[in-house]
Amino acid sequence: MIRITNLKKSYKYGDNRVEVLKKVNLEIKDNEFVTLTGPSGSGKTTLLSLVAGLDLPDEGSIIVDGIELTELDENSRALWRRKSIGYVPQFFFLIPYLTAVENVELMARLAKIKDSKSKAMECLELVGLKDKGNKFPHELSGGEIQRVAIARAIVHDPPLIIADEPTAFLDSENKRNIVDILERIWKEGKTVLLATHDQFLARHRIVKILDGKIEE
Repeated sequence: MIRITNLKKSYKYGDNRVEVLKKVNLEIKDNEFVTLTGPSGSGKTTLLSLVAGLDLPDEGSIIVDGIELTELDENSRALWRRKSIGYVPQFFFLIPYLTAVENVELMARLAKIKDSKSKAMECLELVGLKDKGNKFPHELSGGEIQRVAIARAIVHDPPLIIADEPTAFLDSENKRNIVDILERIWKEGKTVLLATHDQFLARHRIVKILDGKIEE
């Protein structure tokens, strides 16, 4: 599913350039559940944004499901992402003036799914929010908001789910609930790449990243 080779990424801060990823090499098989662990600032979010095609590396190769992302321009990566990636961000980014079902349905419409509202409700039911579809984000708890974000990420049936610290602002019970949902999605045949700094949430294959370098 994913093959990363000699990946390097740096960012410029003022007059300085900070190297975030340092020759990262990683392979993830189809239908694997991989937990990427490491402290804040270790490079987890940068790596996930590159795998999702949200950014490009300074050097190296990223092949996802047979597609070399470094060969695609920004528009092509956006179209590819719409079809192939379900992305659950650390900050939920729900549209505040849309209900839960409308937030999920918007992604379904972008993916040109027929009966988009029915599909959105189906995904909300999958994450345990069947009765919350008509609620606005400000009427939902933090755990419920994050579950809406997961429903939005899976509504277009992508083969790869990427979750960037999806439990960072939740209590222990909601953290476990979110990871349990991701695990159920994985068991249905998806590949899941989860980033977390909470060691007790780490499951299945655990890959550690520290100071921009991978440690299996």
